[in-house]
Order: sequence, then C-alpha cells, then structure tokens
Amino acid sequence: MSHDKVIKDSDIGYTREQIGWPYQEMKWLSEEEAKKANRKRNELLKSISGKVLKHFNESKISTGPLSPGCITCGKGIWSCIFIGSQCTAKCFFCPQNRKNEKNEAPNESGLIFDNAEDYVDYLGKFKFKGVSFSGGEPFLKFKEVLTYIKKIRERLGNGIYIWVYTNGDLVDKNNLKALKKAGLNEIRFDIAAKKYSLKAVKMAIGIIDRVTVEIPAIPEDYETLKKCLPLMKAIGVAHLNLHQLLANQNCYRQFIDRHYTFLHQPNIAVLESEMTALRLIKYALDENIGLSINYCTPIYKHRFQKKGYRERLQSYIKENYENMTEYGFIRRLSIQDIPVNIEKLSRYLKKGNAPTICGFLKKTTINYFFIIRF
Repeated sequence: MSHDKVIKDSDIGYTREQIGWPYQEMKWLSEEEAKKANRKRNELLKSISGKVLKHFNESKISTGPLSPGCITCGKGIWSCIFIGSQCTAKCFFCPQNRKNEKNEAPNESGLIFDNAEDYVDYLGKFKFKGVSFSGGEPFLKFKEVLTYIKKIRERLGNGIYIWVYTNGDLVDKNNLKALKKAGLNEIRFDIAAKKYSLKAVKMAIGIIDRVTVEIPAIPEDYETLKKCLPLMKAIGVAHLNLHQLLANQNCYRQFIDRHYTFLHQPNIAVLESEMTALRLIKYALDENIGLSINYCTPIYKHRFQKKGYRERLQSYIKENYENMTEYGFIRRLSIQDIPVNIEKLSRYLKKGNAPTICGFLKKTTINYFFIIRF
C-alpha cells in the first residue's frame, strides 16, 4: 500500500470518527472530483503566480501587505481572547453554538480570565505581541473590552498590537472614539453578517487607524463581494481577509443544505469556498482594484497557529535533553536496555564525539534509560 493511500485512509478514518453519524449525510470530495478541482485550482494559482505575495512557507497568499496583527499571528505571538459568547447575528457559517444562551466568561486557549489583570499577566508571561478580542460579538461586552485594552496599554505599553472583531451592529462614533482613546490599533468587520453593508465600516475609517474587512469566502456571494471590492478600496479599507469555510457540529447542517463539498483534513473545509477566494483574488488583480486581499487557509491555521501555541509552551516544559521540531513538537530519543549494554552504547556515542548526546543515564527499578537529544 502506498504512503499516500495510508495517509488518505487515515484522514478519512479520523474525520469519520470526529463527525460521527452525520458523515454519511455530507457530500465528500470524490477522487474524480478531486482531479477536476485540482486542475481548476492549479489554473487559478497559475494565473496569479508572480502577482501575489507568499507568507509563512507559502501557506498564505496576499495581493498586498498583511496587517501587523496577521504578522503576529503567523509568528505565533498572537493571543485571541473570546470576551463573550453571545452575538447579535445568526450567521449560517458561525462555528459557535447559538442555542447556548449563557454568556461564557472571557477565555483563551481553554483558560478563563475573569479579570483584566490576570489576562495581562498571561500576555506578559508568554511575551505576546498581538491581541485580538473576539466573541460572540465583543461590542455586547464593550465595557469589558475597554477595560482590558486600557490595562494592556497601562502595563505593557505600545509594544502590543490590538484589534477587535465585530459584525458592526452596535458600532457608533462614540464607542469607536473610546476604543481609539483606549489604544485600539485596528478594527475588523464581518460584513457577511450584514448583507455586505459598508455603513459601519465607513464610520470607523478616520477614527480607528486601520480598518479591515474579514469574512469567509461564501460561494453564493461571489458576485456581491466582487462589486464590494472597489467600494472598499475607495472608502479606505486597509485589508480584506478571506477565510475558507470550515464545518463543525454547529454549522455543518447549513452547509449540507447549501450543497457544499467537504474536504478531509486539516479541519473540515469547504471546496467551493477556496475556489471563491482564489477567483476573487484573480478578479482583483485583473481589474487592478488595489485592495490588499489576504487568503487565510486552513493549512496555515493548522500549521502555524498551532505551531505558535506549542512554541509558547515548550520553553516552560522542554527538558535540556529534548529538542523542538520545525513545527513546535517536543522530541526525544530514549533507549532502554540492561545497564551493561547502555554503558557500552554511551561510551561508543561519546567516542564518536556526537555533539548532541546528553550523556547521562536515568536509572529505573528495572533497567536504565539512556536519553539522547538529536
């Protein structure tokens, strides 16, 4: 059996287990469809080759510079705090459980931060350089957002880049000015939640230093979004961040109803969403729109966001005989045998001047372990 076949079967098996019984209801990409989709995708990529910037091992492309916040994300030095879970919108693509009426406490990476002081301690401990406020809708907890931003600026200064996500429902000039005064660098609008209205976006321009539109690439909305591109550029939007739609237990049913095609690993991405993102980038380049469009892929999130999380932790838990891989995993080699054989191996390795040999024996009740850093 080929290596690719093993990987493919492993991905399918894992996804089946993750999804459970709804797996059979979902339209998964077949081998024949994959060949056709790859041809079309390669044509799109070829058409924009040399015209786009590539970032983070070519897992992300853009038509212009990335936001400073996106750069901190790629470097693994960004913290996203979910300040609350309630929202004013009911987007079909939302990955959160909208049936849960309880507003969750502020949290990040599974950690609860009931007060701003604790959160700033966390930011300082792990040396974050980027912070974003998400939800739910952060403006539903506007006082808390202001408190957290002020405390970050008070204790950590201007070395942290701060932005907030919103659908724009509760945005007005007063709260925008309050955010600016508190130290907000950027605001990102999900205009897909507002039928692509730019009213709130336009309001923020001239108050907040950097205004961005961040939305999923929705296949049915391609023509609508295409018309929005020159309007965004004209009013001063700094960036358009596009995401590939991802399915989970809270939104997969809506995706099935829209006849989307699902992909195995990483995550459960929607094929048509990536094609839409690439088509929009091609259109923007062909028409010289001039708007900086960044396509944030699941591969990027899988490789770099998770790598950043692992790297933040490894400096606190990695032993001196362990090594860190390119993707932030901790790695060690240990050999177990009877003492006489371990001692022979130790002498042999040291004689060979292996520079990464830790050269110590760890005794157990039965045998010895020789641990090697490599």
